[in-house]
Amino acid sequence: MDEPTLESLARRLARLERENRWLKRIGAVLVVVAAAGGLMGQVQPTAGTVESQRFVVKDAAGQPRAILGATADGSIFELYDKDGDRRVAMGIATDGSATLSLATKGDKGGVWISARPYGWSNLQVFDRAGTSRLATGVAADGAAVLVINDSSGTTRAGLGIAADDHPFRFP
Repeated sequence: MDEPTLESLARRLARLERENRWLKRIGAVLVVVAAAGGLMGQVQPTAGTVESQRFVVKDAAGQPRAILGATADGSIFELYDKDGDRRVAMGIATDGSATLSLATKGDKGGVWISARPYGWSNLQVFDRAGTSRLATGVAADGAAVLVINDSSGTTRAGLGIAADDHPFRFP
């Protein structure tokens, strides 16, 4: 058997020290990564804010079913049926007017409700052709009115209470 020489022992010792340094470095990196992962897992999620000018919710077929957004004209919230027809719409215009519309399926009929910033509030009911057939409202001064229109949109009957509480009718 060969007896190790001092020179061969020195080479082996230097190689072992190099390997040992690399193992220490790798071990230190693994400890830091494990500690960071553990600390990240301990952080409690906080309530956040998601910001956008428009959100669109689509169904499995890719059809829009809801839209929430800000436009140049104000804020909108719209709901669509499975056929892509807008059935519900709410909005606030830049002048402060708030509106809600409920549409019938596949045509122009429905109900429209609005509240204006200057105090006028009203409700209109439209037939399938989109003609306003019934309207009622309250003015800023407190006057109240009810209007009934024919299928051409011509007013056939109207009742009201003036701001001074006197009743009136028209036409």
